[in-house]
Amino acid sequence: MCQPAEDHTKESDDESLSQDNQKNNQKKKNSSTRNDTIRPHVVNKTWTYMTEGLLHQWLRRCVVKMALTAATYPLTTIATISFLSLTLIATGFFTNFKIVYNHQEIFTPFGSLPEQHHEWITQESGFAITRPFLVLLHRNGDSVLQATALQMLFTALNTIQSTPGYDDACQQSAYLDKATNKPTCKLSSATQFWNHDIQQLLQELTPLDNITAQDEYITQVMSNATFPDGTPVFHEAILGNYQMENITNTNNATGTISSSSSSPSFSSIQSSPQQLQILTTAQSYIISIDFPERGADSDALEKVLLERMKQLRLEWEESTQATGGVVLEYFTMYSYLLEFERAVYSDVYLVVVMMFIMVSFCCMVFYRKADPIQSRALVGLFSITTIGMSLMTGYGLMWCIGVPFTNISMMVPFIIVGVGLDDTFIITGAYFRKSMAASSSSRNNNNSTSRQTSLTKKDPVRDGPILARVEETMQEVGSSISLTTITTMLAFCLGAISSIPAIRWLCIYGFVCIGVDFVYQCTYFIAWMVLDERRVQAKRKDICFWISLAEEEEDDDEDKHQINSMLKSDSSSSLEEEESNDDNAQPISNQQNFSERFMKWYADKLLQPAVKVFVLIFFTVYLAGCIYSTTKLTQQFNVENYVPKGSHVKTFFSTFDDYSSLFRGIQVYFRHEDQSDPMIQQQMMTYVDELSKLDQIGAPPEFFWLRDFAEMANAPEFAEQSAALGLQDASFEEQIDVVLSIPEVRDVYGADIVRDPDTGFITASRCYLYLRKIDMQSVANQVSFLMDQRDISKRQPINNQEGKTDWSFFAFDDMYFFFELYAVSVQELIFTTVSGVAAVSAVAFVLIPHWSAVAFVMPLIIALYFMLLGTMQYSGIHINAVTYVIIVMAIGLLVDFLMHMLLRYFESKATTRHEKVKHTLQTMGSSILLGGLTTFIGVIPLAFSSTTVFMVVFKSFLAMVCLGCGVGLILLPVLLSLVGPEGVTHAEPNEMEEACSTVVLDSKASSDGNEVTAESDSSSDDGDKRMPAVMSTSPRTGEYETVYEV
Repeated sequence: MCQPAEDHTKESDDESLSQDNQKNNQKKKNSSTRNDTIRPHVVNKTWTYMTEGLLHQWLRRCVVKMALTAATYPLTTIATISFLSLTLIATGFFTNFKIVYNHQEIFTPFGSLPEQHHEWITQESGFAITRPFLVLLHRNGDSVLQATALQMLFTALNTIQSTPGYDDACQQSAYLDKATNKPTCKLSSATQFWNHDIQQLLQELTPLDNITAQDEYITQVMSNATFPDGTPVFHEAILGNYQMENITNTNNATGTISSSSSSPSFSSIQSSPQQLQILTTAQSYIISIDFPERGADSDALEKVLLERMKQLRLEWEESTQATGGVVLEYFTMYSYLLEFERAVYSDVYLVVVMMFIMVSFCCMVFYRKADPIQSRALVGLFSITTIGMSLMTGYGLMWCIGVPFTNISMMVPFIIVGVGLDDTFIITGAYFRKSMAASSSSRNNNNSTSRQTSLTKKDPVRDGPILARVEETMQEVGSSISLTTITTMLAFCLGAISSIPAIRWLCIYGFVCIGVDFVYQCTYFIAWMVLDERRVQAKRKDICFWISLAEEEEDDDEDKHQINSMLKSDSSSSLEEEESNDDNAQPISNQQNFSERFMKWYADKLLQPAVKVFVLIFFTVYLAGCIYSTTKLTQQFNVENYVPKGSHVKTFFSTFDDYSSLFRGIQVYFRHEDQSDPMIQQQMMTYVDELSKLDQIGAPPEFFWLRDFAEMANAPEFAEQSAALGLQDASFEEQIDVVLSIPEVRDVYGADIVRDPDTGFITASRCYLYLRKIDMQSVANQVSFLMDQRDISKRQPINNQEGKTDWSFFAFDDMYFFFELYAVSVQELIFTTVSGVAAVSAVAFVLIPHWSAVAFVMPLIIALYFMLLGTMQYSGIHINAVTYVIIVMAIGLLVDFLMHMLLRYFESKATTRHEKVKHTLQTMGSSILLGGLTTFIGVIPLAFSSTTVFMVVFKSFLAMVCLGCGVGLILLPVLLSLVGPEGVTHAEPNEMEEACSTVVLDSKASSDGNEVTAESDSSSDDGDKRMPAVMSTSPRTGEYETVYEV
């Protein structure tokens, strides 16, 4: 347990001690007139002793100890913390700093099935890892089946293939060219009808007379079911949103077939069937190139490719007539990571802007133009400096231990500014009030505090009163700032157990930074504030602290300096200052600043009966509307929201969705089993068939090696070849060898079969199913698909074997990472919310001195939660990873608005509800309003972010501030004025310290009413002579209860 702070006021002069003795005598005199009416109202003496007497005193003593140490050695404290912060941030940045851009790492829940399956695919399966490069050409919805658009397609392909490094990369591919049997990049494009050679196309088009004939010719060629080399055409992969006219030879009847119903037959591999379909329209051309994964070399190549595509796109935009209005779009996963990285760095300046705005705002709040001495603009600068040091220390610690950093983690500075400045305004308000009281007393006793000494050197006469005021200040506000810090850190702690990496990492950053900020507010900021107080006592000007006020000006303006001294209303004045008839108290009450006068006027208006009725009705109706609105909330996650505005990634996703019918190809994997076993093969067929019947898929795979090889074996033409080769009696592996030796077959299926190089045994295989009917705007539809296909996988007998830990059959796609995020978000959000509400309610129950506080905290935080969700829905905000983070943080941030008000209400010495609420609003209301305002101002720069996601953060924080201030300053005071506990529910810190150190008397003492005095062995840190606690028998219970001398 922290020990009481040392008596620093022993260094003060005799006049200061004399004033303190006079003050104590006045306190004793005042207490004699109200001892019978104002006594601590203790509902449960044991509970009050445990909370007020032990826990609160321990918190106060720790806070006071830190503050007094910093106040005694301000320069040492500032230098040490500054050095520590800079060292940690530099060390972390140059050692383990890591920015994570990959959404797979950021949003995939830890230990999820997609994460496990992806690890096997990339590290163990043996499948070649490729990096697809996609290019899409469109004419804003018009058909691209024309010669001009096709030539632009060749131009785009030639730009890619002529890029330096393209050939080197393709030579390392596992894919083999059918003609040369050499490694090459797998290329899918309509240009394959002309062997990717534009000269061949031009030669075929030259004999045609006009453009119409050329357009008809290329349409007829691209309608073929096979390419010239015999490879079957998958039209949906090369033409977006195409339509075909179905032609039959029996009765010349025609019909229309869309892109979603075309399925080439495997028989086209062996022969070219008579053409029965012809294209009528297509909205886009699609190029897909699979580059091999080569790490940094692949990154370098793709950077060059992206730059060349960007230049080509700009050229086409400048010459729309020559290009026929063709628009170029391009995408690769690496380009998304680059754009995501660009979004992170492009938004870094917002932190600087936010800091500049907050410095300006805080300096303006503390600045007094009419009084250059008592003006405290430097304190505003120091408050932001303190937060900056907290962020550097917190970030440095996290980087040193390797906690990844994401763009979502950039929200932490905006949170810390709001939370940190709340503590700043509470500390400064209490301190300035104490300073005003001391200045008024000094002036009335004709004591001058001006000493022209160095600001950096110790001066016992000057520093003694400062240390005393620091101690009094931290005694008064220690519980308040400790309570709100604990609740906020607790909310982040609960968020840190999330299985979603981005949320866990952000909450870890927030938890550490908030804890560091609390310590720095009690040390680093106090040290700066002591130096500023030395400036004031030395009569030096604010900001220009090296300029001292002239002697004659000092004499003329002495009263002016005192009257205009800054008072903040975030801490209550003591009961002696409010109720004492002492002449020194009157000037103080007359010097209230604007915020205090406004809150007094506001309290009078709010507590009128008609206003109370209106407030209750309004919040009831709004809460009901928000509860209904909450039921309308939907989940939504658009990856393009995380890239800068105007990014080519955004336009690619939107155009690909509009002009392409082929959405995603999910991969169905088979592993760990003997795939030559007929029983296993039957289960493989059954599994694929069940997946194909899902509503979101609705069609069998275009190519499935097991099914198609079986069809091939039963084909008459292949049966003759098989008999000629003597394969009927060959093993399964030997048959696979023969089939894959056919170039057309190898081209289609070779990449989907992994074999043991020694035995030829199939170790893994796969096929593709396409999601054509999934609604990417509906998270419910996506989650439903994930769960349905997972249920099918679970039901497979091969996956249900006893003791089996890894599924032999499973489906996978990169989109599963996001589907899994949606699936777990709701459950985690419910758990975090319920546990968060329970946790902050428990903290309120333990730390607020009256048990009834929990009866206000729990219902109101639940109401605030529903109000926030409902307001977010009204604002068009959906539930996603970012809003999940905001909702997790909201509990810790919103509860602060309640805790400060409740703690001040229960600490008030007023005896009626009306007086207690009025006193609470006067002394704490402006601080809450100012704290909410600073939080809002701190997030204003997010409105100018280059990404849509931070606009969501801005709207959400705006809603939090408005709702928090509304409930904390409007609804809660009204409720307290109606049903709040009456009487004195709290004892002064000094009084409870006396109670903790009194002699415990026998509870069975006689009930004769005699008083027994127990002298305290603790002494005041500021040198006050405290009165002893008195134990008297209760007329109701006959047991001893404590009556405190004030």
